[in-house]
Amino acid sequence: MELPKRKTIEQFMAALSNEKAGLVTYLRTFICSLSPEIHCSMRYGTLFFDYKKWMIYINARDIALELCFLDGKDIEGYDNVLLLKGRKTVRSITFSYTDDIDIELLRSLVLSAMEVQKNAKGKKWKK
Repeated sequence: MELPKRKTIEQFMAALSNEKAGLVTYLRTFICSLSPEIHCSMRYGTLFFDYKKWMIYINARDIALELCFLDGKDIEGYDNVLLLKGRKTVRSITFSYTDDIDIELLRSLVLSAMEVQKNAKGKKWKK
């Protein structure tokens, strides 16, 4: 399902079903609570989480919601959890319901993504 382009987080949320909006709100609150340096912004019509640079974005086009890690290929130890889905660097995990979220796994994934950015030498995907 192709969602219309949105310019604000409010427009993004309004375009989602109630179930997806609740899931995005939960993920947004949790991810942003992990560090005061994580910020949300809209790019390309979707919600991004920025740390040192672009770190995670939400793909809400399918039935489920996909949390996509831009440097996912560099996050070690989660090959069975983060899927490439034909992409070269971005890896993702999919959620359908809030109950699907393993909060400790999500915490570990986000903290690992932050570590990758702290240790990165290149500066692609800039804020």
